[in-house]
Amino acid sequence: VVPILPDVDHILSRLREEVGDNYKKYSKVFVDKDGRQVKNIRVAFKKAVIECDLDPELTMYSLRHSAITNWIVNYDMPAKMISEIVGHVDTVMVDRIYSHLKKNENAKAFVRRIKKVDSLRPGEPMVITPVTDLYRLTELENE
Repeated sequence: VVPILPDVDHILSRLREEVGDNYKKYSKVFVDKDGRQVKNIRVAFKKAVIECDLDPELTMYSLRHSAITNWIVNYDMPAKMISEIVGHVDTVMVDRIYSHLKKNENAKAFVRRIKKVDSLRPGEPMVITPVTDLYRLTELENE
């Protein structure tokens, strides 16, 4: 289930009424400003990009990618919620493609966890060895 805006719901309802019995419950529907179904979404998208004076290299995928990046970086939206909104069955794709955006936050959380565990063993050094790249992560805690 993908949440849709009330305006979109209204347009889709109107289309269902116009098409009648030919309406397929799970069909993908793209409409123009008058609510008429667009037959070739790529052509319509390119026309809209030109009309809006946007970068001609812009694609529907780049907009999707930008939206997901924005949700993660600026709104700290959980992967599960994003996966549901964009129609993925699980979080694997979101985690794989966008996990780098949370790299420093994950590293800081890792260091905090290690420090917490080590505080339970006073007198013993942190369990981050200089052999790994993780040693530098202790500096992240101070940022």
